[in-house]
Amino acid sequence: MASPAIVDVALVLAVDVSTSVDSGDYALQTLGIARALREPDIFDAISSGAFKAIALSLVQWSTHGKQSLSIPWRVLQSQSDLELAAQSVEQMKRDWRPGGTGLAAGLQFSAGVFDSLPW
Repeated sequence: MASPAIVDVALVLAVDVSTSVDSGDYALQTLGIARALREPDIFDAISSGAFKAIALSLVQWSTHGKQSLSIPWRVLQSQSDLELAAQSVEQMKRDWRPGGTGLAAGLQFSAGVFDSLPW
């Protein structure tokens, strides 16, 4: 299916990978996101939108200068799109670099991801 020219929602998911997050907390975040993407209500919500598509990306963040775009923008408009996104999140390697928890830096980086939104 071709990507739409317009999406109903553009969503940046931000995963905390700072030093205070251990492997169990990281798994809780990523497996929770993957599980949510597989929920039928998510597909139903996407399908009920005017354009029947959303854009999704995922950022891993820690502190200033220690963020990464782990999943670039992708369009989700079918159950198979949601499943592929869930698998990508499950298979994503943690981009951990020592550092504190810089929520403001993570938010600033995440907000900047919208500048590359192609839809």
